[in-house]
Amino acid sequence: MRLPLNSARKYTELPKVLEETIEIIENKIGEVENYKDLKKKYKGIVIAQIKEKKEHPNADKLAVYKVTTGEEELIQVVAGDKTLEVGDKVAYIIPGGIVPSTYETESFEIKSVELRGEMSNGMMCSEKELDIGSNHERVFKLPKDAPVAESFAKYYQLDDTVVEIENKALTNRGDLFGILGLSRELAGAQGIRFESPNWYKEPQINLEPEEVCLNIDVDNQAESLCPRYNAIVMTDIEFNESPIWLKSTLLKCGIKPINVIVDITNYLMYLTGQPLHAFDYDKVISTDTEQADMAHVVIRIADPEESIHGIDGKVYELTDRNLVIANSQNPIALAGVIGGVDTEIDENTKSIIIESANFDRYNLRRTSMDLGIVTEASTRFTRSQSPELCLNILSKGVELISELAGGKIASTVIDSYPAPQKPTKVSLNIAKLKERLGIDISKEEITEVLESIEYQIIETSEKYITVQIPVFRQDIEIEEDVYEDIIRIYGYDEIPPKLPLKEIHTNKKPDILSLKLKIREILSNSGCNELISYSFTNVDSLKAVNQDPNSCFKIKNPLSKDLELMRPSILSNLLEKAKLNTQQGIETYAIYEIGISHQKDSLNQNNLPLEEWKLSFLFTDSNRLIDGNPYYQAKRYLEKVLNTLKVRDIEYTLLPDDNFEALPQWIKTISGSFEPNSTAIISAQVGDSKVVLGILGEINLQVKHNLGLNSFTSGFEINLEQLNLVKNRRLRHKSDSHFPYITQDICFVVPDRVTYGELYKKILDIVADKNIRSEIECIDIYKEEDSKNRNITLRISLSNINKTLKDNDFQKIREKIEKKFSNLNITIKA
Repeated sequence: MRLPLNSARKYTELPKVLEETIEIIENKIGEVENYKDLKKKYKGIVIAQIKEKKEHPNADKLAVYKVTTGEEELIQVVAGDKTLEVGDKVAYIIPGGIVPSTYETESFEIKSVELRGEMSNGMMCSEKELDIGSNHERVFKLPKDAPVAESFAKYYQLDDTVVEIENKALTNRGDLFGILGLSRELAGAQGIRFESPNWYKEPQINLEPEEVCLNIDVDNQAESLCPRYNAIVMTDIEFNESPIWLKSTLLKCGIKPINVIVDITNYLMYLTGQPLHAFDYDKVISTDTEQADMAHVVIRIADPEESIHGIDGKVYELTDRNLVIANSQNPIALAGVIGGVDTEIDENTKSIIIESANFDRYNLRRTSMDLGIVTEASTRFTRSQSPELCLNILSKGVELISELAGGKIASTVIDSYPAPQKPTKVSLNIAKLKERLGIDISKEEITEVLESIEYQIIETSEKYITVQIPVFRQDIEIEEDVYEDIIRIYGYDEIPPKLPLKEIHTNKKPDILSLKLKIREILSNSGCNELISYSFTNVDSLKAVNQDPNSCFKIKNPLSKDLELMRPSILSNLLEKAKLNTQQGIETYAIYEIGISHQKDSLNQNNLPLEEWKLSFLFTDSNRLIDGNPYYQAKRYLEKVLNTLKVRDIEYTLLPDDNFEALPQWIKTISGSFEPNSTAIISAQVGDSKVVLGILGEINLQVKHNLGLNSFTSGFEINLEQLNLVKNRRLRHKSDSHFPYITQDICFVVPDRVTYGELYKKILDIVADKNIRSEIECIDIYKEEDSKNRNITLRISLSNINKTLKDNDFQKIREKIEKKFSNLNITIKA
């Protein structure tokens, strides 16, 4: 929200020192994102008058002008706009000045230059260069009464400072999305009693027409979503130039002036927070074949087959979740969001319908999110506006249109308000207030604070104060809400610092938190980069990584269409980020994320989505610096984690060999992202039960193709809750050997029916001995085309706890393995 300080000064006093105003806003209203001194932006720009004009001798498209800025000596300027005449007044940038439209980007400095043989000293600006409009073809002409030599910023009322307040700080405060509301808060923060303008409190003009000449009918079919709808018709509209005060206010608020009617509605929206909308009366009738002599306006829910062409040029397909303003047949506006192009006002408009309405904030936010439209109007409606103010602000709009555009009231005012909002009264317990806020504040100070921001004091007693909540405060519901207002205006720094009396005991750190911290340390020390991504995704992203979107929870009110589903796995996000990294030319990297995923079929005992912490990891290498299947590289990182955590006796089962139906739902969902024959299910025994920890393998070939990833890409995802369970299990202690290990790589030729897991277990059984410590690592699995056998290369490391093993000791164990395997049709390759 932008607040021009000079606009606020029309309604309250402000400190003379800018920093003091900023401090008040930050301490008592909301976070200040930044502030801009517009005088600096328009420094070096003055009003000049053209005194002489001649054709450029060497360029047909240029003209040579001589202008005055009040000095005796004329200044020569060359320009491409040949429509200027002697006597015209323009905004002139002196040499050394910055073009305003470039002030916050490249800061283009104007210099004296020679253009085709003629010197040009400075520049006469267009609207676009002044950053006040879009016209770049013509030099911007000022009114004839513009004083020569006066600074452009002063004349155009741009000698102001604009403060930008973060919108999040104003959530639920629809009144603070207007200059009046912010001025009220600034007044209260300084101990100044604020008084809203009379027109804000009640209509100040007669809204009855001298003669009803244009008929309008309003049918509110959605009263629960549109509590109040006001409309009135005005005719004899003249599209005069908006006055400078109106244009400058809009420009300072970040809105480009369009025409006098739109400028008035935008101005009142930014002044009060209440959006207005103007329809072309004749277009409303002409687009409605069922109505010939009356504008028929219907507030209703959209039909699923309907669409609307918005004034932004886009066509929006509607659903029965959207509230629309329609004529007898078709939607003419998305209620509270955006108008339709078919009834948009233009320079040919003679009669208009002005709408001032109140819409359900939650329905409007759903519409805004569903269709991906965020406008100034929708931003304000979703913060909650008061239906009590609709008619008052409509009345002010009518007054300004009559004054600035010559409009005349042509119909009676429509006021559909079936359930008027009753005044809200709250009783404050003074003793409770002091206890909750931790301050000693008197009854007089409480009433002074509340009255300064327009609370009405109804009754006071020794113990209680009864107040009536201002109609513009839709966020106040309970006594504690008023307490918050009191301490915010009174000042949080007035609360005396005091140590808590409660005895504090140190709590044991949860096991899962310690586990996450340790894993982060292990992977970060291994050169991996941690990511933190949204818990949301979309259908296209899941299809690209071969995961089923139907397994996901769908969000009713997503932040955007790209974030409409809860992610079923963390790996899906890592793969998306890997795509971006690869596109940026990063060749080799390892990334991981610790987070929570959700599956529609995974619910807890309370029938709520099951939330378990998981670790997801992804490795890719475009240079193929590492030999073998990418599966083994991901496994090295996983085993680094497991070994450091002292988690042993982990089993790896090839995905096709496992009982797929018995696997957890999250693994079924994520398995589509892996290449089946290069993927293993990770598990461990806890007592008599088998605990599935996760999945590890090479990324699916089609997924790599979809995302443009390197062929050498692998990853894993494990359940940290289950890992913590396995980590804490009790295993029979085996003392480590203090003698060196002897290692050999042995290649086994095995039939296809024998899995790696079976081979691994058989070797463990063969070498099992109370004095022998063994480590077995798979180096490679290879199969020749059309062969019925596979070559599995294992690195076997052995150590004796009582002595140093020699080569002949290892040879005896090798011979024992060969003998045992001879009956199983398994041979050792020489």
